[in-house]
Amino acid sequence: MTIQVERQLFTTSDYRKMSDAGIIKPSDRTELIRGQILKMSPIRSLHASVVDILNEALVLSMHKNAKVRIQNPIRIGQYSEPEPDIVVAKQNKDRYRHHHPRPEDILLVIEVADSSLQLDREVKRPLYAEAG
Repeated sequence: MTIQVERQLFTTSDYRKMSDAGIIKPSDRTELIRGQILKMSPIRSLHASVVDILNEALVLSMHKNAKVRIQNPIRIGQYSEPEPDIVVAKQNKDRYRHHHPRPEDILLVIEVADSSLQLDREVKRPLYAEAG
């Protein structure tokens, strides 16, 4: 006997509503990837230090030409809202107050991988590549 399992995929709208309702809390450290809610790894000291070093370098080099965002969500289609370690996005008049950057806004995505190397390579890299 074969059992068919059907997954319930969540949209970015569903994900936001769960957050607004308190079902998902900021302390849960999750992100939406291809309709699935994934728990993120804890941020360790080395990881945080590397992100800080890259942030300082990028902010100085980009100055006012682009927005450097640290561990904030980006929206990729209807089913993904990952939180890359660093995103360099085009300048936006409202500073992305009303929506997260989308692929057309993004100039560079950086994932600093220590404990998350496999996820970053096998799941996130293809997602970012497909989004262009």
